[in-house]
Amino acid sequence: MGIGPGGKTLKELLEENERLFAETGCYYGIKELTLRKDDPVKLEIFYSRLLSLVVGARESVRYIAASPGTREVGELVFALYTPEGDGVVFSTGIMAHVNTLSRFIKWMIENDYEEDPGIVEGRFFENNDWWAGGLHPVDVLQVTPIFYKGQLIGWAGAVIHELECGAYEPAGCPLSPTRFVEGVHIMGDIVAENDKLKKEYVQKVMLNVRFPELFITDAKVRMTGNIMIREGVKKIIDEFGLDYYMRAIRELVEEGRRAFMEKVKLTLIPGKYRTACFLPLPYANLEGLSRLHPYAQQDRLLQFLYEITIKEDGTLHYEFYGVNPQGPHPFHATPTLLRGGLWITLTQILAYDLRVSEGTNLCVTFSAPPGSTLNPTDRHVSTSNVWNVLCTVFGSGARLLSQGFFARGFLEEVFLMNTNDLHAVQFEDPRGGLTGGDSMELAGAGSGARAVEDGLDAGYCLWLPDTTAGNAERWEETYPELYLYRSYLTNAYAPGKFRGGVARHSLFIAWPEETSFMQVVMKCGWTPAVFPFDKGLFGGYPPPVPVGFCLIDTNLKELIEKGGPIPRTIYEVKDMLEKGILRASKVFWYRTHDVTPALKPYDIFGLVHKGGAGYGDPIERDPKYVLRDLAWRFVTPEYAEKVHGVVLRKVGEEWRVDLEATSKKREAIKKERIEKAMSFEEFWKRERERILRRDLPEPILKCYRESMRISERFKREFYDFWKLPEDFEL
Repeated sequence: MGIGPGGKTLKELLEENERLFAETGCYYGIKELTLRKDDPVKLEIFYSRLLSLVVGARESVRYIAASPGTREVGELVFALYTPEGDGVVFSTGIMAHVNTLSRFIKWMIENDYEEDPGIVEGRFFENNDWWAGGLHPVDVLQVTPIFYKGQLIGWAGAVIHELECGAYEPAGCPLSPTRFVEGVHIMGDIVAENDKLKKEYVQKVMLNVRFPELFITDAKVRMTGNIMIREGVKKIIDEFGLDYYMRAIRELVEEGRRAFMEKVKLTLIPGKYRTACFLPLPYANLEGLSRLHPYAQQDRLLQFLYEITIKEDGTLHYEFYGVNPQGPHPFHATPTLLRGGLWITLTQILAYDLRVSEGTNLCVTFSAPPGSTLNPTDRHVSTSNVWNVLCTVFGSGARLLSQGFFARGFLEEVFLMNTNDLHAVQFEDPRGGLTGGDSMELAGAGSGARAVEDGLDAGYCLWLPDTTAGNAERWEETYPELYLYRSYLTNAYAPGKFRGGVARHSLFIAWPEETSFMQVVMKCGWTPAVFPFDKGLFGGYPPPVPVGFCLIDTNLKELIEKGGPIPRTIYEVKDMLEKGILRASKVFWYRTHDVTPALKPYDIFGLVHKGGAGYGDPIERDPKYVLRDLAWRFVTPEYAEKVHGVVLRKVGEEWRVDLEATSKKREAIKKERIEKAMSFEEFWKRERERILRRDLPEPILKCYRESMRISERFKREFYDFWKLPEDFEL
């Protein structure tokens, strides 16, 4: 006798669900939406109750959190699931976990958790391990069963992104070459009984992470929200009845599946959409990494060549065929994790007005070579930096789909996404030991452009679109860093007819007054900086790459005491250093993942958060927008003329556009482009000769060789395109 509806075991329910979908093509075999047909208003009321339940849980409990990442930035999500683990309704938040929580529940079912250790009311399970459906260790999943009159009728689930989880590097997304240095792993652990955290869980966290207070409080946040959902569902069943509830949650999933396919058919043209994106790992000669794991010190290039097939029935298939083998680095993604990246993008550009559930998830399939970075078979590989992969892959995928929107005439749907860098802080706790974690202020960066307007200048994040950077004071309370400035940068955006969001800069004073040690991890190459995936669309430019820096033994205290100038941006830091106004014994510049030396009070560090890519030719930009950006100090007259061909004249105290000079300048830019241009035939011939000579950097040669070993299709296409002899070996 099982604990599920009708006395079935959860494994029986899961197998039945999969069988019915395979036989009918409809979720749970539901061919007719009877509840929608009989009383659509009642079903809408029912759905609104479920939706308000999960959204209300998220918005209520985030404000009892101690972590700024949870409370300020909003790095959490809540959801409701069917007995067999299919998502029914989700709150706002980190929608990457549409499928991870589902996979975790199904992993427990498949591993007979119903029998051992048992699934009972008031028991909470957690996971952060990719092998059981997790994404990366700092995303902690928690689920609890919902029972009604002795039957398990669903699950409440939550995910919170922790600022740190005890990795060897003081960061939430460390450069971990294997799972053994990723931090604490939780794999289907029972963390609470009778709605109370277990003592052994609390003690484990206290001893194994740098900021246990935040971690434990977040566990209580997850529990509180899940209890709200659990008890709220019981009240809804009291009102609507159990039979109605069980039928309705499954009809909603099937309805979501059909609605998604109709949206695809409406907005996208069937066919094959192909792109390639790359993730460079230039770590071999970084001084800071010499203090970390030796496996992290390597120069590698990972490629992700894939094809999206949009089918006439409204389903999508992603085939990743040009990828690299799994290896000693943290840039891996399982099929479940790929779905995380997929839904964080599709919920923004395709399914934003739909009811995202397991139904929408059923409309998309994946394939990748076994043993590759996107389908690892080695249980010991690391996924701690999986977001580098997901942002690179699905950010470029959003650009592909935007081309489809454009082709259909849905210009308002075109959107170019963006990801960013971040920093982490480790410092000595006055109470003893080390503490620290990530700063998530990167969430308030700029977006890419649309086909109808500029990108957001702040307040966008690919994995969390409804976000902010968080209050500066909250981050200062958490870490020994004081903000000098948060400011926009002039001439630091992706040009286009519609530009990307303007880059902004955060400048800090190190302030370890009560401690003897402080260190910052600069993750300027986190997603990734050195080779941005967001290349722009239809002539739009890519954004500037992020950069970080730190200054040791500065004279900042003296400048402050004398009332002298204080740097506000990276431009002013560089200018004041060159003029000798600002002095430092050592200056470090960072363009990728690296670690600062130990910092003292009045040392300075900072980093640039870039905006997203541009759309359309920069010289087609409406001059009135250039004039507006000039007023906002986003652009200088010289840059406006050079990049946009807009000539500005100052008349008295007012800047005006010289339309005649602008027209001539733009024609001159077009002529200059033609003079510099090269035909495709010339380009192809030149590059083919380089390939035949193997005149490519070794990381690129290695990348292609590795991909060819595991993908015959990639090798065949590469050789055919470049017309290489069959006996040629790259």
